[in-house]
Amino acid sequence: AVSAGEVRQLLDLHRSGRGAAMGPGWDDLLIEAVVEHFALDHAASGGWADADLRPDWGRALRRTVDALALGSLPDQPLSTRLAGTSVSADSARVLVDALGADGLVLSPVEVRLLARLFAHAVAYPLSMRAFAWKALAATVAADRALTACDADLVRALVTGPASCDGIAVSRSEADMIVGITAIGAASRDPA
Repeated sequence: AVSAGEVRQLLDLHRSGRGAAMGPGWDDLLIEAVVEHFALDHAASGGWADADLRPDWGRALRRTVDALALGSLPDQPLSTRLAGTSVSADSARVLVDALGADGLVLSPVEVRLLARLFAHAVAYPLSMRAFAWKALAATVAADRALTACDADLVRALVTGPASCDGIAVSRSEADMIVGITAIGAASRDPA
């Protein structure tokens, strides 16, 4: 398990640029440690595992039939399971402050980190989601392109377990995608 103090130290190393000097595995270490601390390490006993975050329609149908037959499901209450893999407001503030300390433009490592976090967390504050969208727009404008890492972050924001509307793309998400695409196109246009 990664403690909050260790995560702060890792984020400080990353921001200072000294982390990258530690070798080629630094980026993956940072991403794994931060995601484990903020989204995965807080799993309550009997909470959600990685496999639970992927749709298993056969299992869903069996559980629905069981629920109809038995009148309830034997699992923990949803609120207990959600608390297990959610990012708290305080944790989100620490992460947003660390990633936004040098401005809204994110490095590829920071974009990958956010993509993994949004792909795994089943709940997080809206302020964290708003930061991710704004930072992504600033990053696309600065890079003058929408990279594969950027696309992964968009995908995680739109289809992740805590996305606004689940499987469907909400109107606000569609507006953000169109806006980011327009920013990327405008920054490539020499006119």
